[in-house]
Amino acid sequence: WLADWARFWWLRRPTPEALASLPSAEDVAAANGWSNLFDGSLFGWPLVLAGGVGAFMMLRTKCRTAGWLAVGAIGYPILLARLGQLWPTLAAVHADRAATLAAGLAVLPFAHALGHGLTRFRGGVGVALAASVGLLACVVYSVPLPGLAPVASPLDRGLSPDRAALVSLIRHHTRPTARVLWEPVADPTRPGWNWTSLLPTLTDRAFLGGLDTGPSIDAMACPVRGHVDLATAEPDRGVRDLPAIANRLNLGYVVCREADAGKWRAVPGTAELGRGRDGGDVLILFGLDRPHSFVSHGTGTLERADRRKLVFTDVRPDASGTVSLCFHDAPGLRVHPTTVRLESEIDPFDPSPTIRLRLPGPVTRVTLTWQSP
Repeated sequence: WLADWARFWWLRRPTPEALASLPSAEDVAAANGWSNLFDGSLFGWPLVLAGGVGAFMMLRTKCRTAGWLAVGAIGYPILLARLGQLWPTLAAVHADRAATLAAGLAVLPFAHALGHGLTRFRGGVGVALAASVGLLACVVYSVPLPGLAPVASPLDRGLSPDRAALVSLIRHHTRPTARVLWEPVADPTRPGWNWTSLLPTLTDRAFLGGLDTGPSIDAMACPVRGHVDLATAEPDRGVRDLPAIANRLNLGYVVCREADAGKWRAVPGTAELGRGRDGGDVLILFGLDRPHSFVSHGTGTLERADRRKLVFTDVRPDASGTVSLCFHDAPGLRVHPTTVRLESEIDPFDPSPTIRLRLPGPVTRVTLTWQSP
């Protein structure tokens, strides 16, 4: 997964608003110390220090190559995590979480140091010492200490009755011919708030939003959100722009909290389709009165859309000889047949360009596949 994390770096490209200059010496001095790098985790710094001892022992023996690899594997994530605490551009992609990776990698040189030390003792003494260290670690791990955050919280299993009812509501009152906008919840820190990442699989629908309340990378930007917020301060502008944005994204449905329902009721042709609950929030499902199509200019029918390919049938260009699709362009996209030319179309409402096809005439079938850039 680390190879894929590096290979798809372009997905984490920050928006212009998230770009910031490198932290100055004053910023570093004013920031909190290194102690909060592991958020109070008991085995954070102790594991790193133990791994450092193990790496030093490797360098003193014949394992110099492994020792330098251990130093880099531990030191680089720590520096990256520290910079992620100080630099907003790296904080936008949660680089501070790399500290956990450093603690995990430190286990390897620590195990080398422990094994090297146990070989100095005779069989029974070494086994007893190893068992004592393991028992002590289990006892310390299980005893809650004041001021330390819990190591882990219990994971939810399955859907609650309220969430199961929401899934049923969406399946019965929406169609797969348009996307569903899921507006952010009131409290994104509440455990389990991001269960909505399962909705595409549970409902067989395409969704916008729901994964992050404040995304700062282009790939997760939601063009509707900023203009919907304008409906509060500038109602005319927000209502005027929404139909054009909904057409570009093929937005057919909206799920929002009851407190935010007023701005959607102000949009002409919006109808309430049902209500549900998620924790303490009352959620309302709205339907937008507009024709559903994943082609915003020209005509065509979406036959297949998955992680492997997009397939459109009966594709006919408009007067300019182009067809605009309601999908983002991305490096590595390929189009077939070769008589169709793939272009990027700048969207004034979206930081990521969308797909535009230039055709010599009507085409029975157009297939878009994606290869890693």
